[in-house]
Amino acid sequence: VLEDSGFSQKYLSIIQREVHPVKGLLLPHTILHWINDGLMALFFFLVGMEIKRELLLGELSSVKKASLPIAAALGGMIVPALIFLYFNGQTPYHSGWGIPMATDIAFSLGVASLLGSRVPVSLKIFLMALAIIDDLGAIAVIAVFYGGAINWMYLLAGAVLVMALYLFTKFGWQRWGVTLVGGILLWYCILNSGIHATIAGVLVAFLVPLGKLSHYEH
Repeated sequence: VLEDSGFSQKYLSIIQREVHPVKGLLLPHTILHWINDGLMALFFFLVGMEIKRELLLGELSSVKKASLPIAAALGGMIVPALIFLYFNGQTPYHSGWGIPMATDIAFSLGVASLLGSRVPVSLKIFLMALAIIDDLGAIAVIAVFYGGAINWMYLLAGAVLVMALYLFTKFGWQRWGVTLVGGILLWYCILNSGIHATIAGVLVAFLVPLGKLSHYEH
């Protein structure tokens, strides 16, 4: 609403304002980048935990359960991207093909919840599974096609942190503080590795023990 109103220029000047909270660290440098690379990583942390639960216990825990939503999700990613390229392939905006691929999981599930009993339970389950698979595909697209040049030192440091967090979980040493500190360090490494920083949220989510998912989500 703000961007399409008379306050558009003021709004854009605010979100594109330079912000350098810690000198010497390679952090996002505008409010917009803090939203895209910081807050979105938290969002994907939440979605990642939902994905893990569904993979282990829910609608994605077997090939039979997952086959229909997988087919629907693939169609829901590929067809919009092709439509976008058909109209924009020869324009300066051709690289935006990844934008229409992602389902807005928060919006779609929110609408289904608001409709309550008027939406069949089976439809809600299907929609949730479709949205989760679609998000997995969107995460992969972000990682592969929308990152920058790879910085292997930061990527290696990130891999070491993932292994350390995995070992903490495996041997029962995992605590909220460990996840918080390890997650922030991993986010910093992924941010500077050339891969989109939201991947850090998914990686940390997948390392949360199954028994603690509900607590972490809350």
